[in-house]
Amino acid sequence: MKVVIIGSGNVATLLGRKMKENGIDIVQIISQNFSHAAELGNALKVPSTDNFGQLLTDAAFYIIAVTDTTISMVAAQLPALNGILLPTSSTFTQDFLMHFSPHFVLVYPLTLLTHHFHSSH
Repeated sequence: MKVVIIGSGNVATLLGRKMKENGIDIVQIISQNFSHAAELGNALKVPSTDNFGQLLTDAAFYIIAVTDTTISMVAAQLPALNGILLPTSSTFTQDFLMHFSPHFVLVYPLTLLTHHFHSSH
């Protein structure tokens, strides 16, 4: 199962680390900020880029972990995708997501972070 992480902030980092620890195949980190993408990519030992034209299109899952303020800019750069979109923001709507893939699931990071902190103590 191939996964692409779009974003390189706290949520992307937490999800990336947990997935990697559990043997999930992260194949790419893509972020608008190259140095942030490279830092997370190096930490997870996966390729990274800031060029959305290089977005791998054969992944099974695309985790979109970007801030609400950058969603529009990121979305404008996404091609149509066959994989399942997993946005971590409640800002995404069904109508909006249907432009990129007929398959999507909303993931709310507060739930994930709460679980992470409870399970780590």
